[in-house]
Amino acid sequence: MSSEHGSRRKDQRLRRSIDNVQARIPDITQRTQTYALILEELCALSETPFGFVLEKKLDEQGSEQLQCDFIYQSKVSAEAEPVLSPFALPVSAETRDIYTALNRHRATVLGDASRSLLRRHCDSALNQILIMPLPMGVSTSLALCLVNGNIPYHIDFAKRVWPLLSICASIIRIVENQELLSSQEKRLLLQKDSWRQNFSRLETLSPLGMITLNQEHRILRVNPAAEVIFGHTPQTMLQQAVSQLIPERFQHEHRSQTFNPHALKHEQGDTHYVQGRHGDGSLITLELSVFHFEEYGQPRIMLMLRDSTDLRRAQASHKAELQRFRVLADLSPMGILQTNHLWHTDYVNERWLQIAGLHESDIHGLNWSRILHIDDAESVLSSLHKNLSNGVEFTQDCRILRPGNSIIWAQFHARPLYNNDGD
Repeated sequence: MSSEHGSRRKDQRLRRSIDNVQARIPDITQRTQTYALILEELCALSETPFGFVLEKKLDEQGSEQLQCDFIYQSKVSAEAEPVLSPFALPVSAETRDIYTALNRHRATVLGDASRSLLRRHCDSALNQILIMPLPMGVSTSLALCLVNGNIPYHIDFAKRVWPLLSICASIIRIVENQELLSSQEKRLLLQKDSWRQNFSRLETLSPLGMITLNQEHRILRVNPAAEVIFGHTPQTMLQQAVSQLIPERFQHEHRSQTFNPHALKHEQGDTHYVQGRHGDGSLITLELSVFHFEEYGQPRIMLMLRDSTDLRRAQASHKAELQRFRVLADLSPMGILQTNHLWHTDYVNERWLQIAGLHESDIHGLNWSRILHIDDAESVLSSLHKNLSNGVEFTQDCRILRPGNSIIWAQFHARPLYNNDGD
């Protein structure tokens, strides 16, 4: 890796390309300007006449497709007709190589089959195509592609121009957040973007909702999981007060309590429950963890959320069912004892204790088995374990040894219980 970095430092053409891009960043306000700027430099470095942007998107039916909406034509080929026209390809066996390159973020020189597929959308021969996915974070499915270079393409070229691809990802992120970031933040974003790429990847892939707030408790970023939780799109949430998603019970509650690190009754990062408001107006129960940190020198608040509405309902339902079971068990004329997967006592009703002549404290762990008469214990426990391990009910008359060495006969009946995992 160090030799690779060293070769980049000696690559004067690449250095000039990077300088050219950085000098023109202040004038960029749109994604298409970013594509044109980066593809211009990539085409010059690779002696390539054409380039295009390939992105994985969803069609109107919600199916994935590979889409090209932007095509770049270098100045040296300005007199020629564009090789490609915009196109969209369904994800299929035919597009597997292209789809895999985007999905795995792996530079790829397309083979004959893939080029033949794209040939249907162009007016000229496609001699060679190099696909170079952008670093993860901005888009998990976006690639810059070069077409018909004068020198053979190799994936090593993607390694050589990795700084340009990384800068492209950074500029796109800046464009997407240009109304949210100051010029100082934009400069810092470019200088220290490696951590941002990793963090953006975490935000994108996290199963937890993640919302970043500024000091005024306005929303700067939301991840896909948060969009699902609240039923909103980023456009309807960005720059809005977070109180629209997490209503305050009284004025300035979030400032004085919810997000105030000095007023919290729990440690930073601890989970507590709050009420959120879904996009359809319904209230949802959220598990919330709050973190305070700095980003580009500015104080930020990170909210990590999980929709626990269904979980809380299930817990309440389970608690009610458990209470109902125990009421019925306590009223039962039969003695009932339940064990866990280790055969340790989990629950016992009062009638079981009466039959055994014991107190609940006497049967912790495996001590319940001591009520079996010494002459019956081995055969009963062996048969019990064999039957239940095979999912078969067990029934046997046996002797119970009560305190004072008195003996009674009882029918021992056992049935296996399974959790949702089948254990």
